[in-house]
Amino acid sequence: MVATKVNEDLQREREKCGFSVEELTHFLDGGTHFTESRRNMACGIQPFMVQIRDEETHMPLPGIKVGEIGAKLGFNTVNNGFLGFDKHRIPRDRMLMKNSQVLKGGDRQ
Repeated sequence: MVATKVNEDLQREREKCGFSVEELTHFLDGGTHFTESRRNMACGIQPFMVQIRDEETHMPLPGIKVGEIGAKLGFNTVNNGFLGFDKHRIPRDRMLMKNSQVLKGGDRQ
């Protein structure tokens, strides 16, 4: 086997470089403050009940998109669809807050 000579400048750069997961996390979050803020944020599912269609026309309300996902392979007896919200505010009294709460300021607990 023939030994390959490595460029000395490249070797020096490789020796200087290190990989820190923490530094990368801060970089991707936009800074250490944002990393700490994200880590302190409550995350998870927040269930709610909200009207999605007009009672008379049965059309979706403004800011709500509904539709079917189409044919599926092998399990077409189940009716699946999608639901999307575009700038639609969900009132706090429509949130199901038994296990996690949304405070009046918008913070989650």
